[in-house]
Amino acid sequence: MEARTKPRQEEVALRELKERVEILLRQREYAQVVEEIEVFSQGYTPGENDLDWAELQVRLAFAEEQLGRYDTETAKAAYEVLKFTDRHGQIGAIEWILGRMHLGLGQASAALRYLRNALSEFDRMENGRRKVQVLNTLGRACFLSGRIKEAIEHLTEALDLCHQNKGDKAQEAMLRGNLGACRIFTGEWPLASDMLRKSLKLYEEIGDSLEIARRAIALARLLIMQRNFPEAEELLQRAEGLSQTYPRESAMVWESLGDLAAERGQLEKAKGYYQRTLEIGRKIAPQGDLINQVQRRRADLLISEGKNLDEASECVQEALRISQSLGDRFEEGCCYRTMGRLAQAKGDAKAANANFEKSVEVLRSLEDRFELAHTLLAQGELTGRDDPLREAQRLFAQIQGAEFYQVLALLQIAKVEPSFKKAIETLEEVEKLLKGKGEAEKLEEVQALKLELNQRLKRFPSRKYEFLQGLPSGDLEEVFGQVIKVLGADRGLVAYAADGDKEMKLGASHNLSKGEVKGLLSLLADRDGFEVGSPFILYDSSLDERFFAVGAGSLMLIPYGNGERIEGYLYVDRGKGKEPFLDKELDLFYLLSERVAKAIAEQRQRELEKELASLKRQLRLSGEIVTQDLQMLRVLDEVERIKDTDYPIIIEGGDWHREGGNSQVHPFRWGAEGGALYGHKLCQYV
Repeated sequence: MEARTKPRQEEVALRELKERVEILLRQREYAQVVEEIEVFSQGYTPGENDLDWAELQVRLAFAEEQLGRYDTETAKAAYEVLKFTDRHGQIGAIEWILGRMHLGLGQASAALRYLRNALSEFDRMENGRRKVQVLNTLGRACFLSGRIKEAIEHLTEALDLCHQNKGDKAQEAMLRGNLGACRIFTGEWPLASDMLRKSLKLYEEIGDSLEIARRAIALARLLIMQRNFPEAEELLQRAEGLSQTYPRESAMVWESLGDLAAERGQLEKAKGYYQRTLEIGRKIAPQGDLINQVQRRRADLLISEGKNLDEASECVQEALRISQSLGDRFEEGCCYRTMGRLAQAKGDAKAANANFEKSVEVLRSLEDRFELAHTLLAQGELTGRDDPLREAQRLFAQIQGAEFYQVLALLQIAKVEPSFKKAIETLEEVEKLLKGKGEAEKLEEVQALKLELNQRLKRFPSRKYEFLQGLPSGDLEEVFGQVIKVLGADRGLVAYAADGDKEMKLGASHNLSKGEVKGLLSLLADRDGFEVGSPFILYDSSLDERFFAVGAGSLMLIPYGNGERIEGYLYVDRGKGKEPFLDKELDLFYLLSERVAKAIAEQRQRELEKELASLKRQLRLSGEIVTQDLQMLRVLDEVERIKDTDYPIIIEGGDWHREGGNSQVHPFRWGAEGGALYGHKLCQYV
């Protein structure tokens, strides 16, 4: 009798528990749901295909997922019991829950598989409300994978379906909020703000404290980007009070407070908030999206401080690893930027630029604007190139409400602008953007730089004139020494080639060892990649493999030549850690190079005259001077056809007459392979 009664008692108890659980789930009392089911389980033994028990496990899995506990074993056990039954609603529900759990665990491919299966189940049932829920989660999964367009498509379909089904306010509020988050990413900030505020208002009408907290966090993050700090702080304080019993949302509040503190320059405060986020995130999902986001932020903070770079490296490496595991391309792209900043802080400009390039490639593939522009800004600051800076400025200009970030790009452009006048015009544009924005500190920085450039612009023409007046016109060593002094260079050399020669010859050098001179002469003898008369500047020598071993911080050089052929170089550099050469200095460098070119020509002429005199002395001793007469013309005719001979000869042209037994000679210009000869031609004659 007892054997038959007990199952009936358990059946009644199970049915009553399911009813209580439904009420608790509607009230969002998830912790109580878990507790009651676990207590009941201690005295209940489920059968092999106990469908009622499996359905109770579906509710348990949902409550655990809402609490941030991603125990997929419970959910999978329920799924195994239900999957071959006709209870399609429960099958779709457990697949949806498994999708959410795998998403929280960072297993994007498994999450998408379960979610698409769930969507099929609810589509078969024509359950519009459930389809909306699954489409919403699919949108989030695509968002985390960096597939923003696909995310917007899923969410828009869900919102349309919600309106068709005359869905409740909760569904509409949820979808509007998530679409708002996507629009933040695409740079449509006014639209994003409108959607988030409508979502928040709907949840306030419903009285859903958890969702109010979630929307307040999302809106606060947008406001931080828009630099509306007071309202952002107010929303986060509100969210903190509402999310204390929800671990994931609580962690998101601390993360956002960390972002707010970091933007305000309160670095110690930010570190404390990020640490609290990390502690909660480790408990919820050690490989989840909270961890990669906060670890990247912690790394950026440590790099900004300029200390604990090894810890920063550990943080960003973990963030990158989790991002790649999650398929979170957006965070992956941001991680590469952080790695670039880290390499830059360690003095490895080549590695820094390589990581910035990776970040640009990833973020550009996602059609992101805001974070892509930030990477281009960092790359431009590293290299001193204005093309990434100008692209960053254009991207920021496409985002309504991102004027402050336009200012950052324009300010950097002004610093590398070759023309003082254009730099000042750029700063005037920056002033217009800043006025009335409450950015007094940045405005003061802009005005100070503008004043400095105005003063330098007034002095620049006269300074150039004074420098030129002080330069000698003859001695190459002396001229080059003045160039080094005027430019504030640490090292340098002048190199030139003899007529027709490929190898470079040293004309003058400053602070370079014999080995460094030899290496530079060998590098410059190649001539590839340089153009006669075109100044060449490197803000960081390690960015060009040819100059990687030079050991300079920044460098400038100008190739000299006749026509297109390079016949010499003027090279100067500054050491690592010193202020790099900027485009503004190229004008002066080019002007000074003209005096150096003249000194090179004068030195080469002296060398040729000296060599000619020496040869004449030698030939007089051997009696082999041939002067211009009829017989000499015959010699010239023969020389044109002769190649290899054993004896030297000098050919001179001019009027022939004798004064006191001496000959008066004039140089004879002779054309030959390698170019014109000035004063003499060495040939051989039998």
